[in-house]
Amino acid sequence: DEHNGNLRVATTSQEMSVLDGQPSAGVYVLEDTGNKLDIAGEVDGLAPGEEVTAVRFEEDEGYVATFEQIDPLFAIDLSDPGSPTVRGELHITGFSNYLQKLDDKYLLGIGQDLDEWGMNSQGVQVSIFDVSNLDNPSLAHKEILSGTSYSEAQSDHHAFNYFAEKSTLVVPAYVDSSASSRMYVLGADNSGLVQKGSISQSSILKNENAVNDYWSYTYCSEFRRSVIIEDKVFDISNA
Repeated sequence: DEHNGNLRVATTSQEMSVLDGQPSAGVYVLEDTGNKLDIAGEVDGLAPGEEVTAVRFEEDEGYVATFEQIDPLFAIDLSDPGSPTVRGELHITGFSNYLQKLDDKYLLGIGQDLDEWGMNSQGVQVSIFDVSNLDNPSLAHKEILSGTSYSEAQSDHHAFNYFAEKSTLVVPAYVDSSASSRMYVLGADNSGLVQKGSISQSSILKNENAVNDYWSYTYCSEFRRSVIIEDKVFDISNA
């Protein structure tokens, strides 16, 4: 992220030459000194043994999520480029893969709901974090897409569609029981998260005999992108 002439970068570092080398997270602020970039300020060693899974920079604030067994969310004050400072931490189960500002006080994220050992998943998880106080970030709301195992929005932000004007979030997710994908429509604002519905095309594919084997069906039924126009949601799939 670039802000006021500085480049901010979140990293995972690991010493590969050491057998038990542990990863750790850091945030670096780089400045242009003419013909190269120099480190103006840094904060590292954020989460020994954990890797960065999501990051969001917004003006003088930075948010970094890491994961090993639980998900620490670090709130970082970047107002002084030469001295980034961790102001607050939030530790919850599961992790976030993508973060986006909902407004100036709340952060919207998507990831996985996991148990305290970081093993068993209850499904794709949508979260709203209250970051109005950098010293005390908190989990305000969460919604689990039950029976799902993965969303492309976790690895590609183009699949994450938040339309602030309608307080609507649209994301795809793979449903294990049906071996197909659904597009989920959620109401999302600072008052909470609620599932409004979901869209599937499995019956269309089966009825029209569009596919006749498991792998083709699974591939064709996968939703990839969505567009919200006024009161309508349009979804695009591999089919």
